Amino acid sequence: MSKYHQGLYLVDDNAIDTKNALNSWIERAYRQKLYSFPSGEYYIEYLSDHQDAHDYMEWISPEGAARWLLAREFSLPEDLAEYRDRKISLI
Repeated sequence: MSKYHQGLYLVDDNAIDTKNALNSWIERAYRQKLYSFPSGEYYIEYLSDHQDAHDYMEWISPEGAARWLLAREFSLPEDLAEYRDRKISLI
């Protein structure tokens, strides 16, 4: 995972541009941002405030995205509605 420039990442040989996201949710305490894309995929951006560290992004499964959102008390978007009634572990 490497970063080209702000908002553009290379994740598993796929160029991901945060400008193309449909939705995003930010978790300020841990400096994470979850994005949903038109493809139906979800990615988490990890933001660093340390000079020697770099921001990076990784793919997350739909179930993982639902866990991330629920753990932070966000509402689930429609494409993750199936996880509302499931008993998924938040860990």
